[in-house]
Amino acid sequence: MLPSKSDQVVFAFVLSVLGATFVVFLLWNLSFWAVESFPIVAAVLFIPSVLILFLVLPRGTIAERAIMFCALLVFAHAFSSVLDDRRVLLPVWVLPALAIIFLLLGWVLVFGVHREGGKIKFRSPLYKLKLFSGLTFLGLSTALFWQQSTKDGSYPLSFDSRSDQLKQTVVVPTLDTPFPAGKSALWCASFQIAWNRLKSDLAKGPVQIQGAELVVGRLNHAEQTEEDLEPGSFYSAAGWVKDGIMEKIQAEMAGKFPNARKVDFHKSDLDFAVAFGYLQAEVMFTTPFEEREGPIFFFNQEEQTEIRRRFHRSAEQGTVVKFFGISVKPGHKEIREQVEVLYFAEAGDEYAVDLCKSSFPNQVVLASLPKKATLGQTLADLDKKSSEFLSKKGSPRLEDGESLAVPNMHWRIEHHFKELEGNDKPLLNSILQGTWIGDAVQVIEFKLDRRSASLTGVGFAKFALGPRTFMFNGPFLLYMKKRGAKHPFFVMWVDNAELLIKK
Repeated sequence: MLPSKSDQVVFAFVLSVLGATFVVFLLWNLSFWAVESFPIVAAVLFIPSVLILFLVLPRGTIAERAIMFCALLVFAHAFSSVLDDRRVLLPVWVLPALAIIFLLLGWVLVFGVHREGGKIKFRSPLYKLKLFSGLTFLGLSTALFWQQSTKDGSYPLSFDSRSDQLKQTVVVPTLDTPFPAGKSALWCASFQIAWNRLKSDLAKGPVQIQGAELVVGRLNHAEQTEEDLEPGSFYSAAGWVKDGIMEKIQAEMAGKFPNARKVDFHKSDLDFAVAFGYLQAEVMFTTPFEEREGPIFFFNQEEQTEIRRRFHRSAEQGTVVKFFGISVKPGHKEIREQVEVLYFAEAGDEYAVDLCKSSFPNQVVLASLPKKATLGQTLADLDKKSSEFLSKKGSPRLEDGESLAVPNMHWRIEHHFKELEGNDKPLLNSILQGTWIGDAVQVIEFKLDRRSASLTGVGFAKFALGPRTFMFNGPFLLYMKKRGAKHPFFVMWVDNAELLIKK
């Protein structure tokens, strides 16, 4: 069977359109996230079509078809396994590239080969060229995809240890806990949802601890609840070891969050109780931001004050940090359109942005504004200023010529709330009398890069006995929140570069 002249004209036209589309998409550098259902769609649409192309090989023997079928199954399994992670980021040029590859190879298989004298032969050298072109393009596309996927990989952890190893960062139990000037501070709802379980399931009311009344009062009166979290993104439980609470937590966590690190409760012959909370959330940007080139410094509050006083920067000031965002160069329409400006002061020294207004169910917001005594007060100040900005119809768009720079982060911190721990701080609740908190622990892992922001938090208590420039290169507020929720589930004040990715 040979193609007609009209078939050849259509083939050349379609191949030209796909080639032009591939070049345009490659230059635009656009990407999309493979959603959870993507492997199913690929299996339904892609794999059968390829199978048909291979099976229509003219007069192929049974052995040849069996080999092709087995090879295709192996390829399909590998293809589906890679895309089974919804965090896979695919460049848009992959789509026309796949179409070009299978158009060339399919054309050769259908029209370009035949069997003669027991051997498969090409009908003309042109089909050999098409086969070679298809395989070469497949190799080049694979190499290009591998290079981009490696380049887009997350940065390694800049910090992975206990909080007592940090010199410029503190972990606070509640949003209304004051923290010292000159230090970064972070809070995560995972410990609060564990504490709420302690109140409802074990203490049967507000927790009372002798010698820790202030922090306990703040935890008891905190407004954050599981209503602020997306269903399926968290887990909490509380109970006594004699009733099998440790086995229950580990089994249910393995079922709901199989990739989470297993929690070790350090088994003991003594009976004790456990209150546990786990939170996992992420925000995937519709279009990845670009890595900002050149040295960009991050300045703490003291360094910023000194710069304003001297009107220049010295080599001893600031820390060179890896940033992502958008440069002042025109273009990048898709990236700019995903950013929403929530606040911008006329002086240009205060501003706030939602990095991806279409992300769902969660959002990540950054704000450059003066620090208040607590994270909660700083949040309230931002809410007020943002409401006033939007009521005055301030421009929420990031226009051409306006730039954005956000520092990369990836860290993991294990923190003990020592103000709650110890047998010198007995619980006073009647049902828990004679017990104290042996371990009040929170583990937080946070990542922010050009593609996404993700958070993992574990908390448990064990009772044993100008154009406008949005440059976040100084102290700023960051929070993650479920859209429409009353309260965020992660808040951080970044005052210094201790947890940032350095160059």
